[in-house]
Amino acid sequence: MSKRNASPSAFGWDFQVNAAIVLMLDNIEQAKAVRVEGETEDIEIFMSNGKKIYSQVKSVVKSSSDFSKVKEKMQDAIASLADAYANGDSEQLIYITNSPNPFNDKTTMNMFHGLAVRDFDSLPDKCKNKILAMLKKIGQDEIFATSQLIIRTIPFETDNLEERYKEIKQKIDDFVYSVIPSSSGIGKEIMGIWQKDLFHNATLQNTKYVISKKEMIWSIIVLITDIEKNESEFMDDIDECDYNEIVHMYKELINSYTERFDFATKVITDYTNYTYEGLRKDKLSNFVLTNWRSYISEFEYMNDDELTEQLIKIILYNILKQQRTISNIKKRVNL
Repeated sequence: MSKRNASPSAFGWDFQVNAAIVLMLDNIEQAKAVRVEGETEDIEIFMSNGKKIYSQVKSVVKSSSDFSKVKEKMQDAIASLADAYANGDSEQLIYITNSPNPFNDKTTMNMFHGLAVRDFDSLPDKCKNKILAMLKKIGQDEIFATSQLIIRTIPFETDNLEERYKEIKQKIDDFVYSVIPSSSGIGKEIMGIWQKDLFHNATLQNTKYVISKKEMIWSIIVLITDIEKNESEFMDDIDECDYNEIVHMYKELINSYTERFDFATKVITDYTNYTYEGLRKDKLSNFVLTNWRSYISEFEYMNDDELTEQLIKIILYNILKQQRTISNIKKRVNL
């Protein structure tokens, strides 16, 4: 996405894709999948209860200074959301914009600073009245459920991509930290993967193609459990330089054992049955340090005893860390 130009249409697509990321993270526990350029709306979030979150997304290239068409954009969005409400399966109806002044009223701008989320009831009367007037204009003022309506703002501006995506990346960083506090530095990679996948999703004409929550979360799992990103935090007897060299030279071998179902299952089963009376946080490292010899038979073809020991420890730890990480993530996102 970093190669896309700054024309209004390309900018709008960019904003729409990133807004979809924010909406999915907001609803990650109950969401099942997301579609950009859905059958009815710009973004459609499919919920586990069978309902949908419909969102209309409108962007302004010079959002901090150009308020000339913000009310017109909101009018179009409200009209479209009214059509979505008529489907009878909506849980929320969300208007998303990058304008900090969606009502073109400087007296209410302070309400829409940053990542603002305002449901209809929390809006001041002057804003409510403007929305009701928009609904009346299309004959929906007595039909449309304003209780489902949310006005949402996401800062998104400039050709400097670090600045443009600043709030999106922070949202992802906060989410990753909430899932695995020990992980850091992968927000930008995750953002790039999700942007690419959601942009591709938006280009597919068949609206039945969606991005599942599982697909999105798996991107995080892959990055977090990458053996080259794991630190030898439990192996005091392996020098850090030796650890990094072993991981670099034997990455394919380590991954092959980690991904081998029968071997990984045996390790996880042995760990589950392992009794340890110390601190819970030390159980994994203690298991690896005291049980690595149980798996020597798998590595009889190796001639270097010291290297064999180090490889076994690294592989065991990687398998168990992945299992624990995947379990924690799944629990957090209700997967």
